[in-house]
Amino acid sequence: MVHLRIGALLLVSLLAAAAQTQITRERSEIVGIVKDVTGAVVPKATVTFFSPTKEHVASTSTDKDGAFYLAVPKLSEGQLEISQDGFKPFSLHVHISNNLKPITAVLEVADLSQRIDVSATADAHQVSTDPAQNLDAAVVNDKLLDQLPVFDQDFVAAVSNFLDQGATGNMGTTLVVDGMEQKNAGVTPSAVQSVKINSDPYSAEFSRPGRGRIEITTKTPDPVFHGTANVIFRDAHFDARNAFASTRAPEQRRIFEGVLTGPVPRLSRTFFLLSADYQQDNLQSIVFAQLPSGLLQENVPSPVRAEDLAARLSHDFTDHYAGALQFTYEGRSRQNQLSSGQPVNAGQNPNGGGGSGQNQANGGYILPEAGRNVTNLERHLTYSDRLVLRPTLLNQFQIMYERNRDLIASTTERPQISVQNSFVAGGAQATQLATENNVDIRDVLTWTHKTHTVSTGFAMPNMSRRGLDDYSNRLGIFNFSSLEDYVAGRPYSFTQQHGPVHFVYWQKEIGGFIQDQIRVASNLQLTFGLRWDWQNYLHDNNNFAPRAAIAYAFGKKRNTVLRAGGGIFYDRTSARPLGSLAEYSAPAVQNILLLNPPYPNPFINGADPSLEPANLYRFSPNIRTPYLGMYSVSLERQLLKAATITATYRGLTGIGLFTSLNVNQPLPPLYLQRPDPGYGVYQQIQSSGRQVGQALDISFSGKINRYFSGVVQYTLGRTDNNIGGINYMPPNTYDLSGEYARADFDQHHRFSMLASSTPNRWINVGIAFIAGSGLPYTETLGIDVYNSGFANARPTGVARNTLLGPGFMELDLRWSHDFYLSKKAEKGPIITFAADAFNAVNHVNFSQFIGNDKSPFFRQAVSSLPARRLQFTLRLKF
Repeated sequence: MVHLRIGALLLVSLLAAAAQTQITRERSEIVGIVKDVTGAVVPKATVTFFSPTKEHVASTSTDKDGAFYLAVPKLSEGQLEISQDGFKPFSLHVHISNNLKPITAVLEVADLSQRIDVSATADAHQVSTDPAQNLDAAVVNDKLLDQLPVFDQDFVAAVSNFLDQGATGNMGTTLVVDGMEQKNAGVTPSAVQSVKINSDPYSAEFSRPGRGRIEITTKTPDPVFHGTANVIFRDAHFDARNAFASTRAPEQRRIFEGVLTGPVPRLSRTFFLLSADYQQDNLQSIVFAQLPSGLLQENVPSPVRAEDLAARLSHDFTDHYAGALQFTYEGRSRQNQLSSGQPVNAGQNPNGGGGSGQNQANGGYILPEAGRNVTNLERHLTYSDRLVLRPTLLNQFQIMYERNRDLIASTTERPQISVQNSFVAGGAQATQLATENNVDIRDVLTWTHKTHTVSTGFAMPNMSRRGLDDYSNRLGIFNFSSLEDYVAGRPYSFTQQHGPVHFVYWQKEIGGFIQDQIRVASNLQLTFGLRWDWQNYLHDNNNFAPRAAIAYAFGKKRNTVLRAGGGIFYDRTSARPLGSLAEYSAPAVQNILLLNPPYPNPFINGADPSLEPANLYRFSPNIRTPYLGMYSVSLERQLLKAATITATYRGLTGIGLFTSLNVNQPLPPLYLQRPDPGYGVYQQIQSSGRQVGQALDISFSGKINRYFSGVVQYTLGRTDNNIGGINYMPPNTYDLSGEYARADFDQHHRFSMLASSTPNRWINVGIAFIAGSGLPYTETLGIDVYNSGFANARPTGVARNTLLGPGFMELDLRWSHDFYLSKKAEKGPIITFAADAFNAVNHVNFSQFIGNDKSPFFRQAVSSLPARRLQFTLRLKF
């Protein structure tokens, strides 16, 4: 790791020194077609590109087909102007990026103020009928990111409040980076150009809807040397004490991060981007547990180290063809983590290898001895190119090879003692090594013809060979219902697994799409798309998902847009259930469950573990791919030149969602005899879940004046379902009447704001404010009523999620000031000092409420989100 950091620093130094060499202003391309409002092409129109300072850069004319090709210096932005006798002038602000798309210019709508970029990543806050310009989206560009209070520069977390958890699917939030689905951004925060949520929500190009994915656009290499370097510092002396800590935890955090981009000396038309990040976080977990001897409150060191490096080399082979190669390295080391993070085979453990799944990474009631050390290593190699076949035809191709290694090691090798919602002691019983070799491919072809923009392509986000060495739960886990049972030595179950430790399985996914955007008139646009998705193991090949949207602009100034849309979105399972399927479906590993075993030796009566009935984990024979139907209607209104307000009603219906049943649960009414005595727990993954949600969003985005610029959204909604995740099993297989209730993530009210205010050069304030109503949780009896090995039975007549936690509120503030190092002011080098206050008012946000009647913490929280923290940043930008 040290050699990697030294090498990265040397490379940055060499490239910075090369900045003194003469720079050749390399070329990029802008392509498109010019039409009139009827859809007829406009030949011989004059097309001119101006720099941001209004300097003339390049000109051309459209050909007989109305198409144009304009080679310009590789600037980051500029103004495109088109004119022709008899037509109104057309003006377009253009951002040049890797996700280049042909421009369609309709001259008659030139009086409508527009601002888009070539890659459809605009953030202009102006109404448009373009499906990718819907204004109920949350868009944060790099300038706003620099002004916002973003903890640890985690911009993904900063915008995640604008997501809809009901739309994220079984695999969680989908992250799309420069058009390709990935696990992370691939570059450090300073190399991010913009972040979007809900852009073009019904696009057929993506598997998930807009509110279930985050789209990240990274910065492109520049023909002029530019760079950013950040030093971020935090110390507990400036922080408040966590509500569950007896003393303030002595934490410290150091982050060194930056990006450098420019031309490669002596190599014409070749550019580089280098970003690096090193984090040293001396964090503390907070233990809040009830022991037989009394309450335990303790701060436990849980240090984290992280290293990231991304190096991109791009080359313009011709004026019509450009390619880029990027290498990414990411390393993470987390020591003594006190969490209930479940191993891959968690579905086979009645308590997931770490209690009852009610703990958070900040400790909760897990004791230090039950910690785990986690190491993650990821390496990616990505090639991407774009080929302009003609001004109206563009192909974009990407291929990525990734190699990952994830190791979990228990800090203590001892049997685990889990007393439900009181304490977890002994060993974590979570040791595993998971490896992955994956190929990810994406290809998209875009064709513009008259009033149509047709795109088609395919993506293969996973062609993944995964290996698993599973040593979890080899010493066994004793589960107790209460402290009284623990003192009396009466566990309700004992789980343990034996057998092979190494498994190999494949995760294969592929999807294809075709979509047509039709400009019916200057103020009316229709979009129709069809997508197909497939995943191995599900044996479901007819997953065709139609999608459609309409946008109509009306009013004298066409400053109001009515949108409507809907579509089908198929889900897929993550790698963890597939690993459990490979490990336990045979079963290759013997995972056993003993009810009411002797303690502390469950085999004291001479029982042979290898003869005990094994647990099973299988997919239902008639399992199918779950899908989500979504629809929405919205009204967008231009308030000011750069400010809009939007009202959106949206709904969703989930059909055949993943859920689990213990199909070998003992039979009623006595619940003593399993249907098949030859097996223990038989967890069957089914497509039987359903979900219904509705919401009303009121959104504001844009700039009012120098006192306010940003994104604000209020959501009123409700979501109900009968699922709790793919591995959630209802307490009673034979009575599911209480399962359909409020979703675990259901929040009736939610308010989110990301904004900045700059009254003068000394007052530059960033604001992030989040508030919401409480989340539901479930009351349980804390005993194994049904002899299933799970102590999650509910009181008679009580449904899921009938209890309600308190609301949530957090205000984050940032003050920053720029010091200019040259007379060029913003065009020259700038040093910025910033101070951030997270949870500035020190509001206690309780989390992890306990619904277990037998727990000493019944209807109480065992943890809270962090108290007030201060963070200081020093930035150099040139």
